[in-house]
Amino acid sequence: MTPVRQVSISVISLLMTFLLASCDSTSPSSANLIVSTSGGLVQGTAVPAKEGVVVYKGIPYVAPPVGNNRWRAPQPVEPWAGVRDATAYAPDCYQTNSVENIQGSGRPEAEDCLYLNVWTSPEQNTKKPVMVWIHGGGFIIGSGSEPRTDGANFAASGVVLVTINYRLGPFGFLAHPALTRESEYGSSGNYGLLDQIAALQWVKENIASFGGDPSNITIFGESAGAMSVCYLNATPLANGLFHKTIAQSGGCFAPHPTLTSNKNVLSYDAPIVDQVIGSGYEIGMEIAETLGVLGDGAAALEDLREIDAGELVRTLKKEKKTIYWRSVFVDDYVFPEQMQSFMTSAQSEKRDVLIGFNSEEGANLWASQTELDHESWLSYVAEKRPELTEQFLAAYGRDAGQSTRFAIQNLHADHMFGWDMRTWARLTEANGANAFVYVFEHPAPLPQVGRSLGSPHGSDVNFVFGNPDPELWEEIDYRVSKTLMSYWVNFAKTGDPNGAGLPVWPSYKSSDEAFLEINNTPRVLHHYQKAKFDAYDALFSLSP
Repeated sequence: MTPVRQVSISVISLLMTFLLASCDSTSPSSANLIVSTSGGLVQGTAVPAKEGVVVYKGIPYVAPPVGNNRWRAPQPVEPWAGVRDATAYAPDCYQTNSVENIQGSGRPEAEDCLYLNVWTSPEQNTKKPVMVWIHGGGFIIGSGSEPRTDGANFAASGVVLVTINYRLGPFGFLAHPALTRESEYGSSGNYGLLDQIAALQWVKENIASFGGDPSNITIFGESAGAMSVCYLNATPLANGLFHKTIAQSGGCFAPHPTLTSNKNVLSYDAPIVDQVIGSGYEIGMEIAETLGVLGDGAAALEDLREIDAGELVRTLKKEKKTIYWRSVFVDDYVFPEQMQSFMTSAQSEKRDVLIGFNSEEGANLWASQTELDHESWLSYVAEKRPELTEQFLAAYGRDAGQSTRFAIQNLHADHMFGWDMRTWARLTEANGANAFVYVFEHPAPLPQVGRSLGSPHGSDVNFVFGNPDPELWEEIDYRVSKTLMSYWVNFAKTGDPNGAGLPVWPSYKSSDEAFLEINNTPRVLHHYQKAKFDAYDALFSLSP
């Protein structure tokens, strides 16, 4: 069933809210750290290192997705009595990572994981802009409690910052014929996205109690989180739940598989691993078989739900099976049509966007790529892009002259990130809204490798949140971080990233294709990587 609205707050909660409102709201005493939500009262804690900021951790926004709720849309949270302690993070959602070089956080994991966190200031009778962060991790790892996305700095800048967990891997994206027959909407899979929608419903209904403005909500994310942001813009189920969008390195405009077919999906390299993309049922049935469950009837579904969650994870890790990042399907419910088609339809809401990517996205995602000689490079492109070999060779010829390894990394990264961002900007302009497009070009200091990778995938996150690595960051890094956060906060407040002391960031127009290159000395670029993105336009126009 569709994500549900939370139950109304109790009379006791209303009385408590009235009494607490009379407390002095300028100092974070234990009394005014209690907030009333639709599930009940929660008590947060002051952030020691950030005066005037309080945080509420581990607030349930739906019922635990366990037992019969496994592989169902989010269900209403069960209200609690008394004051719930909200001073510790909830467990991460189970991480079924089986991809080489991708590691989990080491934090506790559980199937009961649908919780969120709120950073704000104790002045609750205000209307601050709200930002909701959706974490990345290929839809198989990550959480809303990562240290690098601690929201204290955003809260100190006058924003209410929310981070969320959502179901990952097979818990969040398993499509199966038995699940479809069970569903009143005749679909399955995409449960992790339904979790995100339910979290946004919770935010819209409850954030005023934390000093936030429910009429000014910006969603933002990186990698799979940015893809999620794109998906939320491309589903009618999220209409009315947010107003502005920030996406860092991720979109959703390439053709997607359906539950029964992948015939419209062009073959290409997925990040990290080469992966054959199947239909939703193909992948789901393969996962079920790996777990020892055959068939597609009600008995098979019952068997799947009876598998212990920990054992399910261990089995899939042992067999190196999981559901990867491209297991979001056009299912006739969450996505009645391809994402790009919806974004150009009359149902699509007009939202301003701030979107972009990093200049060396592929440096870490395809780090194992070897250098090829010239003939091998020509053969590689002919194999990977047989339809438009000459156009791709021309577009990436300069890169290949520098290094074929570099060219191949860019070949895949531009598809995954740059082309999607330009496509999104064009759709936004056509829809009558504003798009602000960037390329993050600051060489980030990383352990072991220093700044040698440039600005690889994910290196922007710490800068956006202002959470440094004190052992690696230098003065220039703090300046770049301040610039990024200022643009992001300004956009959340007004829909325009520009502000005092910042280089002017023009909105995107297809006539001049303005991109802001963000580093220590930001500057405006025009028609950035045009030949490369045009090659991908041509490639995807081949898809029926």
